[in-house]
Amino acid sequence: MAADPATPAPVEIADQPEAAPGQETVATPMQAAPASPKKKGAAKAATTENAKKEKPEMVVRDSFSMPPREHRRLKALREELGKTGRLASKSEVLRAGLALLSQRDTTEIVTLLDALPRVVKGKRSKKQR
Repeated sequence: MAADPATPAPVEIADQPEAAPGQETVATPMQAAPASPKKKGAAKAATTENAKKEKPEMVVRDSFSMPPREHRRLKALREELGKTGRLASKSEVLRAGLALLSQRDTTEIVTLLDALPRVVKGKRSKKQR
């Protein structure tokens, strides 16, 4: 039997108890509307709970000074990371460095800091503000 183009598409049948012998079963469309708000509400509640748990920290903007040689090293490191497929901002690289430093002993960090050359703190001129 060929499908008639004017025939409506088949309708999903709602789960119904089987009819007793001799009784006729009536096909009714599934009523998705009442179930839909419950699912949306549950999903929304779950999303709200996840948002509360995973709310990102506020970001603090800061500036710092470094010699051009170290800035080039930072740029080179970012380029190397990019070649591996991991793009990273300067902020991410500095945060990763901080994470690595926090795993070190304080005396070891003091030794590293003492080995760094002193940098004159750069301040913007009034024209750049």
